[in-house]
Amino acid sequence: QLMEMEALPQTEGFQDDELLTTIYFDFDQSLIKPDFKDQLQNQTPCVLEQLEKNEDLIVQVEGHADERGNDEYNIALGHRRANSVLGLVKVYVTDPSRIQTISYGEEFPAVQGSNREAWSKNRRVVFTILLKSQ
Repeated sequence: QLMEMEALPQTEGFQDDELLTTIYFDFDQSLIKPDFKDQLQNQTPCVLEQLEKNEDLIVQVEGHADERGNDEYNIALGHRRANSVLGLVKVYVTDPSRIQTISYGEEFPAVQGSNREAWSKNRRVVFTILLKSQ
């Protein structure tokens, strides 16, 4: 399985451990910005097609928020963000059970800090590849 994952295409601008780009959002928004929408539409089909060939893998779309707002609001905002991205990429999978969403709200910040730069990096959706539970 690891060899199959390593065979997936590398895309310029991605970190080594990212198969799909991280999507960043404006404050209190779940609308995907046009530049991220273009990236998703150009890069996602190839990656998801390769992942679907391995029946043991699923894609998790994870929504995150910055620390502002209460817990309930940030969980709901993370869900809206994840569902917004899911709506765009789900057309690239033949089996809907192979892709799922989750919201972590503010619980797992990408960057520590209480400033504009940290907040902008924490308002995001990331993709995680998981082994399907048997």
